[in-house]
Amino acid sequence: MEKVLPYDVVLQVFCRLPIQSIFNCKLVCKAWLGILKDPFFALQHVIYRQLINGGDHYAYDHGFLMLIIDFSIFSGFSLWYHDYVKTNEEEVGLYMPPIKRISHPTIRRYDHYCYKSIIGSCNGLICCSLSIDGDPIYICNPVTKEYLCLPKLMDSQEYESGGFGYHHSTNEYKVVRILSRRSTSVKRQVQVYTLGGTSDHGWRNKDDIRYVFSRRGGIFVNGEIYWLSYDSTIVAFNIADEKFHEVISLPPSITDDFGLPLFEVDGCLCVVEYLRDDKKNDVWLLRKRTGNDLSGKEFHTLSWRKEFSISTSMFIFPLSITKGGGLLIWQDGECLCYDPKHGIAQHIGHSNNEYIFEVIPHTNSLVSLKALVDERPDRIRRE
Repeated sequence: MEKVLPYDVVLQVFCRLPIQSIFNCKLVCKAWLGILKDPFFALQHVIYRQLINGGDHYAYDHGFLMLIIDFSIFSGFSLWYHDYVKTNEEEVGLYMPPIKRISHPTIRRYDHYCYKSIIGSCNGLICCSLSIDGDPIYICNPVTKEYLCLPKLMDSQEYESGGFGYHHSTNEYKVVRILSRRSTSVKRQVQVYTLGGTSDHGWRNKDDIRYVFSRRGGIFVNGEIYWLSYDSTIVAFNIADEKFHEVISLPPSITDDFGLPLFEVDGCLCVVEYLRDDKKNDVWLLRKRTGNDLSGKEFHTLSWRKEFSISTSMFIFPLSITKGGGLLIWQDGECLCYDPKHGIAQHIGHSNNEYIFEVIPHTNSLVSLKALVDERPDRIRRE
């Protein structure tokens, strides 16, 4: 192909292929293998998908990571990947490909108080925790089967919360963890681990903060990791300058916000208002609005907008908006697709013996951990 078409054209053709087709193409010839195993191609493949989604949030199918317990053969947690495909919801209906078990260091639930096992997902890389206290332990790519173990906490530190994000300008992935010192200090210590770029690898100390966050972990949206503090203020950590700043308060109708989780939906920060008495969930998205001041200068503001109101007696975890305007949700160990037009929900992606303990949006990629830490390739392991 490369003798017929320019390299840039060949690259664009390959960027449009799904992951499994790329693996098949690697077997065709050495020339294709050389193109497809280049870290530059992996980055271009991610960028292409982001550009497509930037123009149309529903252009690609929705992928999810599921942390599942199978009660029929209980052996701890296992991690699975599921693609939700719905090309024409009104005519074709649902197409449900089977979920796929993915390779990763074993995740087990050691204790009832083990909170969050998946810290976050960025460009196909997953940041996970194995320990009871929730400390980020490793980063892995289930497609390339590479994983990197992170330095553990010292005995004098206690993990409180964390997050995982990506800085596109420098091609850096950053893990943030917030620690409390086992002393009388009210301040929290902030540490950042950087993967890729030119930064020194290892945990780096940042300025202490006085915010108190829940253990649910931060949500990465558009270059920032968001937490809800105990004073009901949403606080963001900017991946680029590595500083915290206050963003906005919750929608005024939300008053019972203790431990309220945040989500990323449709490229926006999201929060759910659970109305117990009315037996419904209102889904709010933080949308950016553009306007002009008196001088004609353009400005941007953030404001909450109620996107869905779902009748159910249980709290929901929103995942993604579908092409037809539906909402994918996780509720009580099951994944559902909610149709607001008819007010019904349909089960997706798992059997009756399986309980979905946790689910997060995820997109498979070919991003290589070895390429990100090429000066220390011995640190990367493969399953």
